[in-house]
Amino acid sequence: MDRIKRFGERIRELRKEKKLSQASLAETADLATNYIGEIERGEAKPTLNTVLAIADALDANPSDILRAVDKPRTQQQILAAIKELIQELEARH
Repeated sequence: MDRIKRFGERIRELRKEKKLSQASLAETADLATNYIGEIERGEAKPTLNTVLAIADALDANPSDILRAVDKPRTQQQILAAIKELIQELEARH
């Protein structure tokens, strides 16, 4: 699956988690509803400004959205990333 399609699927996933329709996400992000659909289907290639607007509308970090398009990692890289996230969480408490 290509990265643009994975990005769109991540947007859809986050939107549904927030119980938002495409129309409400589009309105909050100041985008057209059909453009949100195109992004979710992997048919559009949004600009950085669009990614930031969508992230703000979803109350999400852009990095959390873009992480979905990362190239597959090795098991060692995944374990290192998990350890890093755990350390960040522990440092916050």
